[in-house]
Amino acid sequence: MSKKNYFFIGTILAAVLFAGALASAEQADTTAPSAVSNLAASAITHSSVILSWTAPGDDGAVGTSTSYDMRYSTSLINESNFSSSNQVTGEPTPKIAGSAESMTVSGLSASTTYYFALKSRDEVPNVSVISNIVTITTLAAPDTTAPSAINNLSVTNITQSSVTLAWSAPGDDGFSGTASSYDMRYSTSLITSVNWSSATQASGEPSPLAAGTTQSLTVSGLSSSTTYYFAIKTKDEVPNESALSNVTSATTLAPSAPSPTPSGTAGFELKVTPHTLNLGSQGGWISVQLFISSPHNLRDIDIGSLRLNGTLQPDSNFRGTDKFSKGKDDKGRTVSNLLLKFYRAQVQGLIGSSSSGTFILTLTGTIGGQSFSASDTINILQNIRLGGDDDNDCEGCLLQSSSSPDVYIIINGKKRHIPSAQAFERMRLRWQEIRRVGQEILDAFLEDELIRAEGTPQVYIIINGFKRHIPSPAVFSSYGFNWGDISTVSASVLADYPTASLIRSAGDDKVYFLSGGQKHWVKSLSAFNKRGFSWGNVIIVNSAERDAIPGGTDLQ
Repeated sequence: MSKKNYFFIGTILAAVLFAGALASAEQADTTAPSAVSNLAASAITHSSVILSWTAPGDDGAVGTSTSYDMRYSTSLINESNFSSSNQVTGEPTPKIAGSAESMTVSGLSASTTYYFALKSRDEVPNVSVISNIVTITTLAAPDTTAPSAINNLSVTNITQSSVTLAWSAPGDDGFSGTASSYDMRYSTSLITSVNWSSATQASGEPSPLAAGTTQSLTVSGLSSSTTYYFAIKTKDEVPNESALSNVTSATTLAPSAPSPTPSGTAGFELKVTPHTLNLGSQGGWISVQLFISSPHNLRDIDIGSLRLNGTLQPDSNFRGTDKFSKGKDDKGRTVSNLLLKFYRAQVQGLIGSSSSGTFILTLTGTIGGQSFSASDTINILQNIRLGGDDDNDCEGCLLQSSSSPDVYIIINGKKRHIPSAQAFERMRLRWQEIRRVGQEILDAFLEDELIRAEGTPQVYIIINGFKRHIPSPAVFSSYGFNWGDISTVSASVLADYPTASLIRSAGDDKVYFLSGGQKHWVKSLSAFNKRGFSWGNVIIVNSAERDAIPGGTDLQ
């Protein structure tokens, strides 16, 4: 073939190749999908949202694009920060242009504002511009916290057919807020989580109050002389339900009988302490005070003749005069008194283990060769439980009578008055743990009235919230105290009690101001008032204590 022919063929081939390249260039895809303009949100929860939109095309609004890129952020999204926003996973494969699309975005935080935006790509990939921006705020997290279980359900009053219960309100979430409802149940069998649903449901439960508030309910229609168990649960608005409370129990009273009337010899009066006796508790002594009015004389009593209910003799080691003059009673100049102590177990033996209601204790004896008797009616409680434990097991319990603001802590089976809110908080006690009880239950505890600080010999008596130093063993014995009844406390606990500074003796109108180890007679009402003294702070003592304190300068 000649050179001329070769040149001709090459020229034709080059032209063909050029034409093909030109055609390919003219057909290249440079058109991006259209921007989504109707991105919308629905079905918002605390952790997710459903997003929906209309599919764009491959080229503008025509065809089918290849992929989506959904982004979200807690800040507003725009073109400049789109790539740094959080990328969603699981975007759907695009459908043909005009089709409805949707996806669920999960793993979001509750109560949070989010911004969402979308871009589309084709196979090149050509990328669309940013979609419209959707803003949502996720819902608050669901309430999954149940109210706290009530731990101080207690019995405050008992009759033949009813029991009154009290407790501290828990919160909606644990101990905070206000719950929605109570469910009180009772049974003649011990209530547990297993048999809770089969226990009888009480009616008339109060609406819950703010956490820490004392609430109560009287359950009526009960059988007499029957032991019942009580428990309670609390619900919030969801409703989340608390765990079972402590289980408390009580035995309803026996059918009423005519109330016994104490009788006795004129001029003789008896006072028994404690005035309410819980047969389920333990203790060393029952104190019996015999008040004697003139013309009878205390010195004429034949101690050996004294009998309680005809059988029990008083313990010979503990005997005191003017016992009532500890600060609470004053019978006047013409009344003297004798303190006697009887073993508690022996007194409970007189009463019997199945008794409840009231019981008369009568002291008999001779004075000046003549017989006398004096009686007192005491209350008998049976099987009273405080928060599931009987009072002997209530060590550390905080008790308050429904009729008084005074709060007591149970120490070694005795009640000790907490003198102030500051002392309460210094002891790191919790107000919501105070149990409101009937006065008869509080009366069943002996008072922890004798204390001394660790490492010191001085003994103090606590009366009416004030402490005063007992100046000598002779004064201690004059009150019939038992050395074994002294409780040892820290110096800080002792300091919590203000010191008594005003005293007078039983049957005597003279008031003394105590200062510097001396007593100073306040000679007039004006002298009393101008110093800002309060009659409510005057403590009555016996004559032995008054006389044991050295006298100082009178206050004019």
